[in-house]
Amino acid sequence: MRTIEIEKKVRLEPHQIKKIAQKAFFLKEIRIQDTYFDTADYRYTMQNMWLRKREGVFELKVGIKKQNGSIDRYEEITNEKSILKYLGVDIDTDLPTALSQEGLSPFCTFATERKSYQLGEINIDIDAADFGDLRYQIAEIEIVVSDLDKVQDAEQKIFQFIKDLDIDVSIPVPAKLTYYLYCKRPEHYQALVHNKVIQPL
Repeated sequence: MRTIEIEKKVRLEPHQIKKIAQKAFFLKEIRIQDTYFDTADYRYTMQNMWLRKREGVFELKVGIKKQNGSIDRYEEITNEKSILKYLGVDIDTDLPTALSQEGLSPFCTFATERKSYQLGEINIDIDAADFGDLRYQIAEIEIVVSDLDKVQDAEQKIFQFIKDLDIDVSIPVPAKLTYYLYCKRPEHYQALVHNKVIQPL
Protein backbone atom coordinates (compact mmCIF):
# COMPACT_ATOMS: atom_id res chain seq x y z
CA MET A 1 0.00 0.00 0.00
CA ARG A 2 1.26 3.47 -0.88
CA THR A 3 1.93 6.03 1.83
CA ILE A 4 1.27 9.56 0.58
CA GLU A 5 1.79 12.44 3.00
CA ILE A 6 -0.24 15.60 2.45
CA GLU A 7 1.11 18.33 4.70
CA LYS A 8 1.09 22.06 5.25
CA LYS A 9 3.89 23.74 7.15
CA VAL A 10 2.76 26.62 9.37
CA ARG A 11 3.85 28.84 12.23
CA LEU A 12 1.61 28.70 15.28
CA GLU A 13 0.94 31.40 17.84
CA PRO A 14 0.93 30.38 21.53
CA HIS A 15 -2.88 30.60 21.74
CA GLN A 16 -3.19 28.30 18.71
CA ILE A 17 -0.86 25.73 20.29
CA LYS A 18 -2.98 25.92 23.45
CA LYS A 19 -6.16 25.34 21.43
CA ILE A 20 -4.62 22.31 19.70
CA ALA A 21 -3.59 20.89 23.09
CA GLN A 22 -7.17 21.34 24.31
CA LYS A 23 -8.97 19.94 21.25
CA ALA A 24 -6.63 17.25 19.93
CA PHE A 25 -5.41 13.96 21.40
CA PHE A 26 -1.81 14.16 22.60
CA LEU A 27 0.16 11.29 21.09
CA LYS A 28 3.77 11.66 22.20
CA GLU A 29 6.78 13.85 22.73
CA ILE A 30 9.98 12.54 21.19
CA ARG A 31 13.44 13.56 20.02
CA ILE A 32 14.24 12.63 16.41
CA GLN A 33 17.64 12.63 14.72
CA ASP A 34 17.71 12.86 10.92
CA THR A 35 20.65 12.47 8.56
CA TYR A 36 20.12 13.32 4.87
CA PHE A 37 22.12 11.87 1.96
CA ASP A 38 22.91 12.94 -1.59
CA THR A 39 25.70 12.97 -4.15
CA ALA A 40 28.16 15.85 -4.51
CA ASP A 41 26.22 17.13 -7.55
CA TYR A 42 22.85 16.94 -5.71
CA ARG A 43 21.62 14.21 -8.07
CA TYR A 44 18.61 13.17 -6.00
CA THR A 45 17.53 16.30 -4.14
CA MET A 46 17.45 18.07 -7.52
CA GLN A 47 14.72 15.55 -8.45
CA ASN A 48 12.83 16.28 -5.22
CA MET A 49 13.94 12.95 -3.75
CA TRP A 50 15.03 13.07 -0.12
CA LEU A 51 16.85 10.10 1.36
CA ARG A 52 17.21 10.22 5.12
CA LYS A 53 18.15 7.98 7.99
CA ARG A 54 15.84 8.58 10.93
CA GLU A 55 16.76 6.85 14.16
CA GLY A 56 18.70 4.21 12.24
CA VAL A 57 16.01 3.51 9.61
CA PHE A 58 16.29 4.67 5.98
CA GLU A 59 13.32 6.50 4.43
CA LEU A 60 12.92 8.03 0.98
CA LYS A 61 10.48 10.90 0.40
CA VAL A 62 9.60 11.47 -3.25
CA GLY A 63 7.80 14.66 -4.24
CA ILE A 64 4.47 14.39 -6.04
CA LYS A 65 3.40 17.23 -8.33
CA LYS A 66 1.30 19.81 -6.49
CA GLN A 67 -2.01 21.12 -7.77
CA ASN A 68 -2.06 24.48 -6.07
CA GLY A 69 1.53 24.92 -4.95
CA SER A 70 0.69 25.51 -1.32
CA ILE A 71 0.45 22.01 0.15
CA ASP A 72 3.31 19.51 0.01
CA ARG A 73 2.70 16.01 -1.30
CA TYR A 74 5.26 13.26 -0.78
CA GLU A 75 5.26 9.52 -1.19
CA GLU A 76 7.18 7.99 1.68
CA ILE A 77 9.04 4.74 0.95
CA THR A 78 10.55 2.65 3.73
CA ASN A 79 11.00 -0.72 2.01
CA GLU A 80 14.72 -1.08 1.24
CA LYS A 81 14.24 -2.77 -2.16
CA SER A 82 11.77 -0.05 -3.18
CA ILE A 83 14.21 2.65 -2.12
CA LEU A 84 16.96 1.06 -4.21
CA LYS A 85 14.58 0.90 -7.20
CA TYR A 86 13.63 4.57 -6.87
CA LEU A 87 17.29 5.55 -6.62
CA GLY A 88 17.97 3.61 -9.83
CA VAL A 89 20.67 1.42 -8.31
CA ASP A 90 21.28 -2.33 -8.07
CA ILE A 91 18.33 -3.77 -6.11
CA ASP A 92 20.30 -6.93 -5.33
CA THR A 93 22.68 -5.10 -3.02
CA ASP A 94 22.05 -3.66 0.43
CA LEU A 95 21.34 0.03 0.89
CA PRO A 96 24.58 1.07 2.68
CA THR A 97 26.66 -0.62 -0.05
CA ALA A 98 24.59 1.06 -2.78
CA LEU A 99 25.05 4.47 -1.15
CA SER A 100 28.81 3.99 -1.13
CA GLN A 101 28.89 2.77 -4.74
CA GLU A 102 26.77 5.69 -5.97
CA GLY A 103 28.69 8.32 -4.00
CA LEU A 104 25.83 9.24 -1.67
CA SER A 105 27.07 10.70 1.58
CA PRO A 106 25.51 12.65 4.47
CA PHE A 107 25.07 16.37 3.85
CA CYS A 108 23.31 17.29 7.07
CA THR A 109 22.32 15.93 10.47
CA PHE A 110 20.06 17.63 12.97
CA ALA A 111 17.80 16.78 15.89
CA THR A 112 14.15 17.74 16.41
CA GLU A 113 12.09 17.89 19.58
CA ARG A 114 8.57 16.94 18.48
CA LYS A 115 5.16 17.06 20.13
CA SER A 116 2.54 15.11 18.20
CA TYR A 117 -1.25 15.47 18.35
CA GLN A 118 -4.13 13.87 16.47
CA LEU A 119 -7.55 15.24 15.65
CA GLY A 120 -9.53 12.76 13.57
CA GLU A 121 -7.53 12.12 10.40
CA ILE A 122 -5.29 15.13 10.99
CA ASN A 123 -1.86 14.79 12.56
CA ILE A 124 -0.24 17.89 14.04
CA ASP A 125 3.51 17.87 14.73
CA ILE A 126 4.96 20.82 16.61
CA ASP A 127 8.73 20.80 16.04
CA ALA A 128 11.74 22.58 17.45
CA ALA A 129 14.76 21.72 15.29
CA ASP A 130 18.27 22.06 16.69
CA PHE A 131 20.90 22.93 14.06
CA GLY A 132 23.67 23.35 16.63
CA ASP A 133 24.09 27.11 16.67
CA LEU A 134 20.47 27.95 15.90
CA ARG A 135 16.97 26.58 16.44
CA TYR A 136 13.96 26.61 14.16
CA GLN A 137 10.34 26.17 15.18
CA ILE A 138 7.65 24.95 12.81
CA ALA A 139 4.42 22.97 12.82
CA GLU A 140 3.26 20.43 10.24
CA ILE A 141 -0.42 19.69 9.67
CA GLU A 142 -0.67 16.36 7.88
CA ILE A 143 -3.03 13.70 6.59
CA VAL A 144 -1.70 10.39 5.27
CA VAL A 145 -3.60 8.72 2.40
CA SER A 146 -3.09 5.53 0.42
CA ASP A 147 -3.80 6.74 -3.13
CA LEU A 148 -3.89 9.90 -5.20
CA ASP A 149 -7.70 9.90 -5.45
CA LYS A 150 -7.86 10.88 -1.78
CA VAL A 151 -5.39 13.76 -1.98
CA GLN A 152 -7.81 16.56 -2.83
CA ASP A 153 -10.17 15.65 0.01
CA ALA A 154 -7.23 15.58 2.41
CA GLU A 155 -6.09 19.02 1.27
CA GLN A 156 -9.58 20.45 1.84
CA LYS A 157 -9.64 19.04 5.38
CA ILE A 158 -6.24 20.56 6.14
CA PHE A 159 -7.32 23.97 4.84
CA GLN A 160 -10.51 23.78 6.91
CA PHE A 161 -8.46 23.02 10.03
CA ILE A 162 -6.21 26.00 9.26
CA LYS A 163 -9.26 28.20 8.80
CA ASP A 164 -10.86 26.99 12.06
CA LEU A 165 -7.72 27.90 14.01
CA ASP A 166 -7.28 31.17 12.12
CA ILE A 167 -3.69 30.29 11.21
CA ASP A 168 -1.94 32.87 9.03
CA VAL A 169 -0.70 31.17 5.85
CA SER A 170 -0.11 34.33 3.82
CA ILE A 171 3.68 33.91 4.12
CA PRO A 172 5.15 30.52 3.08
CA VAL A 173 6.88 28.63 5.87
CA PRO A 174 10.00 26.71 4.79
CA ALA A 175 10.58 23.12 5.81
CA LYS A 176 13.23 22.38 8.43
CA LEU A 177 15.65 21.03 5.84
CA THR A 178 15.08 23.99 3.50
CA TYR A 179 15.89 26.38 6.32
CA TYR A 180 18.98 24.33 7.22
CA LEU A 181 20.25 24.50 3.62
CA TYR A 182 19.53 28.24 3.46
CA CYS A 183 21.60 28.84 6.60
CA LYS A 184 24.31 26.20 6.28
CA ARG A 185 24.66 25.12 2.64
CA PRO A 186 23.88 28.14 0.43
CA GLU A 187 25.25 26.57 -2.80
CA HIS A 188 23.02 23.51 -2.38
CA TYR A 189 20.07 25.77 -1.49
CA GLN A 190 20.60 27.99 -4.56
CA ALA A 191 20.84 24.97 -6.86
CA LEU A 192 17.48 23.68 -5.59
CA VAL A 193 15.87 27.12 -5.98
CA HIS A 194 17.28 27.47 -9.51
CA ASN A 195 15.89 24.05 -10.42
CA LYS A 196 12.49 25.01 -8.91
CA VAL A 197 12.60 22.17 -6.40
CA ILE A 198 12.06 24.59 -3.50
CA GLN A 199 10.69 28.11 -3.25
CA PRO A 200 13.17 30.89 -2.39
CA LEU A 201 13.02 32.30 1.12
